[in-house]
Amino acid sequence: MRLTITNLLGPVMLVFALAAVGWARFAPQTHLAAVPLWLLSEGLAPVRLLPLIGLGGALALVGLPCRIGSGLLLVGGLIAGSHSSSALFHVLDALPGRSGGFPLLGPLSLLAAGLALLSPRATRPLLTLLAAAVLGGSMALAIQYLAPARALDWSASFGGLAAVWIIAAVALTVAAFHRPWFDIALRIIGSWLLAAGLLYGGASLVPKPEQPPLPPNLLPAPIPPVRDIP
Repeated sequence: MRLTITNLLGPVMLVFALAAVGWARFAPQTHLAAVPLWLLSEGLAPVRLLPLIGLGGALALVGLPCRIGSGLLLVGGLIAGSHSSSALFHVLDALPGRSGGFPLLGPLSLLAAGLALLSPRATRPLLTLLAAAVLGGSMALAIQYLAPARALDWSASFGGLAAVWIIAAVALTVAAFHRPWFDIALRIIGSWLLAAGLLYGGASLVPKPEQPPLPPNLLPAPIPPVRDIP
């Protein structure tokens, strides 16, 4: 295969992203601002990073119109999730689980990306479009929920840019070096993402058990009142 600038763009973007994540993981926290530190610790946690990688792999298997549509839906999901986060959080709080419905955003993203990779060729474009919208909205809600309040605007910009960068890097890399066996490998990865989403989502729905009250003999002794000294 002839190497061109287009073929090398994806790997270069991927290496740059991995280098940035690795540097942030091992760099002293005092050398990082609040936004990069949050983005590389909470924003790109495995439950949010793996669906982005899965969506990038799915985009490499579809045509150009679906790629463009997925990019628009991803950006639209980021914008819509940012501007309607209050209403969506009210809906999530009403769902069962340990902390409302927010922990379900990660499993939902895993399921969407896994289905896009695992689906037959005929339905893959439709499920890829759906996965792009879901991942955009869930990433926006994660930013609104977890980002430092003093830098929320910067967090939204950096978080959205990082998501688009990772998806594009994976998609360009897989498309540039595509081999026939990639379809089988990506289907296997999709099944893993689907299984992880089901397991993680089921665990998130299990209510946290309440701690039993301490027996009377283990309760702390009451503090005697302080008397005024005459």
